[in-house]
Amino acid sequence: MRAEDFQVLTLDSIDTVRKYVNSYVNGCCDNTVGCLFGWREFYGVYYCISEDILFIRYSNNEEIGVIYASPMPLSGRPEDFLKGIDMLMDMTVSSGENKLMLVTVTSPEIPYICEKYGSRVSYYADEDAYDYVYNSEDLAFFKGKKYHGERNHVNKFKSIYPDYTFVKITDERIKQAYDFCLEYVAKNPKTADTAVAEYKKIPEFFDNYTLYDFDGGALMVEGKIIGVCLGETIGDTLYEHFEKCDSSFAGAHQVLVSEMAKNFALDKGIPHINREDDAGDLNLRKSKLSYHPVYMIEKHVVTINCAD
Repeated sequence: MRAEDFQVLTLDSIDTVRKYVNSYVNGCCDNTVGCLFGWREFYGVYYCISEDILFIRYSNNEEIGVIYASPMPLSGRPEDFLKGIDMLMDMTVSSGENKLMLVTVTSPEIPYICEKYGSRVSYYADEDAYDYVYNSEDLAFFKGKKYHGERNHVNKFKSIYPDYTFVKITDERIKQAYDFCLEYVAKNPKTADTAVAEYKKIPEFFDNYTLYDFDGGALMVEGKIIGVCLGETIGDTLYEHFEKCDSSFAGAHQVLVSEMAKNFALDKGIPHINREDDAGDLNLRKSKLSYHPVYMIEKHVVTINCAD
């Protein structure tokens, strides 16, 4: 494998990439179709498939330079994960560099790396990138004292809008959902780089809805969409990628969270929901913590000295 074998990630490769992210599951949201393709321009994502291993390169970090995600072997086996790192190290040396940097490396992967490469390895926790994972049943019903606030919001919404509906976004609903998102963007302008980048992806998400194969739902009041959520399921986890809601409807956000959990996780026997990271945003962190995650997907930045 050579550095020039990496290609810009485009929608043409989505089905191929999906096979790999469904086979090697380390639990982090970054290794999903929604994140890899949804953020590919923002992070400058390139990919390469060699010896049945998917390699991802991020090229938009001027401070750090070129970095790689954890290799994703089609076999799903740890030994092939390590084989992928060996291949990246060989390529790094061939390119005249002596250090390989990996991101989104999860805690269970760290011991494999340290056992094989020993003192050549250094790493640190990237806490702003930790994913929040919840029990599906918790978010579906908000049972117990710790969820009394969320439950009150849900009950208030249901008392005001007893005839609300939650529908799955099928072909006939795509345009209506898209129009709601465009209206949301117009009413909620953002300046943060990540928020602007997310807004820009909305046309692609809905123009290629079937290709992305989203689990998508819409919250409706009197025939009008007031909330939209998009996710995907890998293994035992529903990954929620996109969620927008009209906050003028009191309790709508909590109802959207609950209905997403019921319809796309609980009803399908999926026990966990990954609501992604907070990117260091303290307000977002507070919001995610308020739903009481059962655990976090801890991610690390790993540097390996390629010299023996």
